[in-house]
Amino acid sequence: MTMPKHSNDDGSVLKHEDGTDFDDDLRWIHFDYLQNKYKNDRANSYLSIGDQLDILYKDNIAGTLDANGAFKYEIAMDRLKKLSDYDIHSIEQPIATKQWDKMSLICERSPIDIALDEELIGIESEIEKNDFLTKINPSYIILKPSLLGGLSKTDSWIKAANSLNIGWWSTSALESNVGLNAISQWVFNKNTKLYQGLGTGGLYSNNICLLYTSPSPRD
Repeated sequence: MTMPKHSNDDGSVLKHEDGTDFDDDLRWIHFDYLQNKYKNDRANSYLSIGDQLDILYKDNIAGTLDANGAFKYEIAMDRLKKLSDYDIHSIEQPIATKQWDKMSLICERSPIDIALDEELIGIESEIEKNDFLTKINPSYIILKPSLLGGLSKTDSWIKAANSLNIGWWSTSALESNVGLNAISQWVFNKNTKLYQGLGTGGLYSNNICLLYTSPSPRD
């Protein structure tokens, strides 16, 4: 099925990095899809994508980026300052994990809100979680329950974040529709107003089809 074109899309603006046009089915761009498609290009590619998104969808989206720890600390602030021209909501993991002092400085000085996800993995006790969040003080944390020890342990991250006025949202990792259903219901009961990153990304060729999936705040 061919998807409809956006009303502002003249067919010539949105292009791949090599200058070729997007396929027709990709011209109605969902920001998360575009981000996932290009996130492995990292650093420099985000800027040209930001230009295109700014032209087409500035009034309709709130964009988040995921650097996946790709920026070197020495150039991270320069990258963040350039990206701040595009009304970015937040950026995930600008530098590699296990650099708490440097990450703390970035969170303090960045013109874009910083969200941390990989950095949370392996931190177990409530004392460690509070020490970690107090030291780095990110604007947001991103919670992947299957990578953090389950829903109960993820709840302790939420408790620690709330105590420090740090925002959070949840994303699914490699769950099938069964796991996605559980996370969706768990998030729904949190009564959060932030958008959530819940989906399977078409990962499974034999995914279980559910007759009913509880809505998440994203829907």
